[in-house]
Amino acid sequence: MGDTTLHVLTGWGPAPADLVTEDGALTFSVPLPPDAPAPVPSPSTQGSPTQGSPASAPPAILLAGPGGTRAEVLADGTAVLRETSGAVVVGVVADGARLHATGDGVVEVVRLPRTDGADGAAGRAARVVVGGEPVLSAEWADRGDEGGLSLVVVPRPWVRTAGAAGAEAVWSALGRRTALGTDA
Repeated sequence: MGDTTLHVLTGWGPAPADLVTEDGALTFSVPLPPDAPAPVPSPSTQGSPTQGSPASAPPAILLAGPGGTRAEVLADGTAVLRETSGAVVVGVVADGARLHATGDGVVEVVRLPRTDGADGAAGRAARVVVGGEPVLSAEWADRGDEGGLSLVVVPRPWVRTAGAAGAEAVWSALGRRTALGTDA
């Protein structure tokens, strides 16, 4: 994803075959090592995104942008890495993990325990999507049946399920497309 660096901490990482790059996004699972217990979040952070301490659980993945990048966890628990200009570098979405923004522009992925099914069996992996370029196309079109000239934006598939991180990434990308003009 451009200049973004993905660090997988020892024992937590996906196998290289598990890394899938499709259409502007990197998708992978973060397994829990077989001999390690599932990390348990503290009651003060369980279930809510935070930019504070990520409880006692160690991060499994670190995502860092180029120098000067800042990390931000959004209200829905998704995250973005932003350049100093405010432009979004990447969006991050995690299912079965919590995202934590550090002061030095790093997003930590902390795998959370979860139970799957009535038997209470613990889930063994979190799904993480790191999305880069969010827009397939954007162009002005005269859509007379919809009120005239409209900006038609076609997002990449990862954006459609990326919540606030996807929306922030699209707005940021449209702002960088000077060919669309100032009306965009």
